Amino acid sequence: MSLAIHHLHTRLRCAEGVAPQRLAAWHDAFARQDGDAIAARCAAGDEWVLIRRIPLRLRWQGEVADGDVGRAWGEALEQAIARALAGEDGTCVRYPDRRAALADLLCRAAAGDLARAWAWHRMGLIPREGLRGEEVLHAAVEELVRAPELAWPVIFRLLQAEPASGALTAVLRALPHAQWLRLLEASPRSAGWARMLPAARARERQPAPDAPW
Repeated sequence: MSLAIHHLHTRLRCAEGVAPQRLAAWHDAFARQDGDAIAARCAAGDEWVLIRRIPLRLRWQGEVADGDVGRAWGEALEQAIARALAGEDGTCVRYPDRRAALADLLCRAAAGDLARAWAWHRMGLIPREGLRGEEVLHAAVEELVRAPELAWPVIFRLLQAEPASGALTAVLRALPHAQWLRLLEASPRSAGWARMLPAARARERQPAPDAPW
């Protein structure tokens, strides 16, 4: 479990100018905070917590020790994360594990909902934001092919969600047959059946010897 900040943007307001080396020392103090400990208090096990933007304000006197500034920043960051987790504005996305993220991606992309593309991109499930729905679905299939042990658990999650949300039906309609076959071939539980399916279907399409054209 770890905490990663993709982009840190700081703006300092002070009555007097600050020497560049002092600014660098403050940023070093920020980086020395125990991000893993903060993450452990905010998430459990394999859980993913993704926050698009965290506004954070902090005040201190210019003569304060750099270490004290760093510790105050770490505490303020933890409090800001807690506020983001409690909010419902869409800036925070939580997944108990990677399987849940992939199942959610497939279901939402199949329904045309790409609002969480920023989170999927941060998790490395899609190559970039701004993809079309079918491109997102294709990227998810490729991710499952690279991690075949996740394929069937993800399909099973869709199956479990079907009565309440129609998740499996949505993905069945949106995902092309060839990609479904690729997904089933990747899963150790369905690979044997999936490999036999094309040959069986080909035999079904062949007319009987005495049947008219």
